[in-house]
Amino acid sequence: MTSTLDGNQPVRRFSIALVLLGTGMPVFGIGYHLVFMRGLRQERQQLKKEGLIHPESKFPVSLTLTAIALLVIGLLAFVSMVFKSGPFF
Repeated sequence: MTSTLDGNQPVRRFSIALVLLGTGMPVFGIGYHLVFMRGLRQERQQLKKEGLIHPESKFPVSLTLTAIALLVIGLLAFVSMVFKSGPFF
């Protein structure tokens, strides 16, 4: 039995492109977040050394784990579409 996408390659390619775009966005977002947080930590350390801020602070929990989970789901969808196997095929 053939699926609808087997006979319609342009639709299949467009679908794969959308999944890649949706998977690429969290990659850039996670990267930007990590660089930004590193910069904040370095700035905080400098302010602590200069005695300008209180040394103890409670930072909120980062939502990076959610972005990583979405990235994994996107990668699984991509692999399923390209290799026609996996959890989303």
